[in-house]
Amino acid sequence: MAPLFTLLVGLLLSTNSLGFTPPIGPRPSLVRRVRDAEGDGSNTSSKPTRFPPAPTKKPWTFGMLTSGFPPQQLLVPFVKFVTFQVWRLMMNELVTHDNHGRFIRESFQAGNDPSPLELPSGVNGGVGERYRLYIGNPCPWCHRVKAVMAVLGLENDIPITMLIDDAEKASKGGWVLPKHGASDVQQSIAPELKTGDLAGVYNYCYRHILPEGEKYKGRCTAPLLVNVQSGTIVTNESNEIMVLLNDYARRRREQLSNDDGEQSNTYPSIDLRPIGMENDLDNANKALV
Repeated sequence: MAPLFTLLVGLLLSTNSLGFTPPIGPRPSLVRRVRDAEGDGSNTSSKPTRFPPAPTKKPWTFGMLTSGFPPQQLLVPFVKFVTFQVWRLMMNELVTHDNHGRFIRESFQAGNDPSPLELPSGVNGGVGERYRLYIGNPCPWCHRVKAVMAVLGLENDIPITMLIDDAEKASKGGWVLPKHGASDVQQSIAPELKTGDLAGVYNYCYRHILPEGEKYKGRCTAPLLVNVQSGTIVTNESNEIMVLLNDYARRRREQLSNDDGEQSNTYPSIDLRPIGMENDLDNANKALV
């Protein structure tokens, strides 16, 4: 039985009874098969190659490195030196730092008035058209000012303009104002305070300080608190802004409690700068920043 089974298997494998025809001749090479699959198998006279053809159009170059003049040992250090100097100049203009590379934030130099913020009159009065706060998400100093605004519940009292970090569109620095919405259009504030970039805000607020036609030469930093009615800068120091906001929230709660006791819960009963702890908080803040 076993020899008969072996014979049948041998007959099946040696014939094309299963529809299988063994290949005739040598199998094509891998390069040939790839070339045929790409549609380039018609030209049998060309020799197969495993690399794509060289491009006919090459980018234009000076040919310095290939020609050897100037020597590469001189050209590469020179290019690195020029690149580093341009980068350092740009960093000195955009970001102030000391000799060790530590960031130093410059405060507003002239005309700031960190006096207490004016309260609205009455329970339903608002200060939305009196003050405006400019902050940007990439800035850590803006983060803590925005956090204070949220904790004290002042978003409805002082409008916030979220700046866009785009140094290519900004005329100076890197902050650009977003496209103003319908609420900004209705507010009777200067166009320079709601369109353009932060440098335009500084220039407008400095219009009474600088000679006519001269622009603000300092750094245009955020956060920035502006009195939009007078068109002047209150302060651009984040710690001063937080102190002013906390003082405003405290006095606003007292005002509402005196006018109408039912409105005393409009603002959270949170005091971020308790009376009697000012020096301790200031010392701790200096140690942190």
